[in-house]
Amino acid sequence: MKKIVLLASGLVLLSIAMSLCVVCFLGLRITYALPYTDINVETAYNMITNGSYPDLVILDVRRQDEYDTGHIIHAVLIPHTELDERIDELASHKNHEIIVYCKTGVRSVIASEILDSHNFTKVYNMLGGITAWQFAYYRVWIATVHNVNTSIDYDTIQAAIDASETLDGHTILVGAGTYYEYVVINKSISLIGEDRETTILDGSEIITPIVHITASNVTVRSFTIQDGGRIYGLEGGGIYITNSNRNSIIDNMITNTQYGINLRNSTNNAIIENPIIENDVGIQFLDDHSNSSVIYHNNFINNSWHQVQSYAVSNNTWDNGLEGNYWSNYTGVDMNNDGIGDSPHIIDTNNTDNYPLMGMFSDFNATSEYHVQTICNSSISDFQFNGTAICFNASGKDATTGFCRLCIPRALMNETYKVFINSTEVPCNLLPCSNNTHSYLYFTYSHSTQEVIIVPEFPTWIPMLFILIALTVALAIYKRKLPKH
Repeated sequence: MKKIVLLASGLVLLSIAMSLCVVCFLGLRITYALPYTDINVETAYNMITNGSYPDLVILDVRRQDEYDTGHIIHAVLIPHTELDERIDELASHKNHEIIVYCKTGVRSVIASEILDSHNFTKVYNMLGGITAWQFAYYRVWIATVHNVNTSIDYDTIQAAIDASETLDGHTILVGAGTYYEYVVINKSISLIGEDRETTILDGSEIITPIVHITASNVTVRSFTIQDGGRIYGLEGGGIYITNSNRNSIIDNMITNTQYGINLRNSTNNAIIENPIIENDVGIQFLDDHSNSSVIYHNNFINNSWHQVQSYAVSNNTWDNGLEGNYWSNYTGVDMNNDGIGDSPHIIDTNNTDNYPLMGMFSDFNATSEYHVQTICNSSISDFQFNGTAICFNASGKDATTGFCRLCIPRALMNETYKVFINSTEVPCNLLPCSNNTHSYLYFTYSHSTQEVIIVPEFPTWIPMLFILIALTVALAIYKRKLPKH
């Protein structure tokens, strides 16, 4: 009987102990998050795009090289092998939705379990990974916006500007591609496109400025800015500069907008070397406070409502004392053949371009240090400098006369020059404005498509020296071939 009692007591104690273990286990499990939830890519896409989750985190747990080839927009990269040690980077999101993905869905399971173990409460594992995402034709992004000063990459231009790490004085480089964004620049930064022809900001014809500058000392360089909206009375268009000063708009193409460049309460800006093409209004000053800007080497081409419109009394400088802008509606002539119009271009009562260009202005990188600038009524392509000669193609309408005015740094080519059109030498004038640092050349040709080559004219003794050297080498080779006696 005693044994039975002891056995029963032992079973009771064992049962209690097991119950305590279960309770402890359950209690321990309760201190963790609820198990993560599996979702398909359609659910993930809806969560990302429907606006119901303002604090949503998208966590990419692949390697850096995989992330760089394409990722979901705004995804945070933490490889699954680093997640445990970097968990504090997500500490503020313990009770926010987190979508986790990898390539096919294997590493995201591991990462989701790690998040579970650290008490994250709303973890969603995206089944199939980014492979399934792309198979469903959802877009992936490649980080092409780079803050030079912090070395941080971003998916969008606005994200790079808004980042807390981006400070006044920083430079943001934007890689080639088309960006459907409306950018507000409220910091004193430089925003630089990789290449004007291929780095495109597209406004999708929505009525808002494509680039709105509200800070001073901003530089915007080397973009195509296109397709702004058109409703009169609303200030849309390409670049809108408000309540700021000393901004630089350089080497951009601004096309197919209501206003190419709009300025309000903004002074001392530099607007240089921009093709402003086929806009309703090329450039506009909206109040009497938008003064003292310098505007030259721009090409104003086929803008429908005059080339420049001003609703206010503004006084700005439209040339650099030697060259101004090209205006497609300028009717003046160039009797002295220097590429500059003989009469000023009157913009309005207070604004005059004293040195209007007779052809479009272009600026070419001859080397990393030196530029060659042209004023030409031809389209120039395939510009090259091979260390000795400048070469390019010039195209224009047949049966017309083409001209080209070149500004060549003397440090690049410091000689007298010969100009060849399709291998035939043509007369070339060295213009009186040439100085100790730059040579200004002017020549003409018959239009169509021409190959232009500009070479330094060597002194007459140099060809003779080459001939003597060649004869000496030939004689030495000949003597070596003679039979020995």
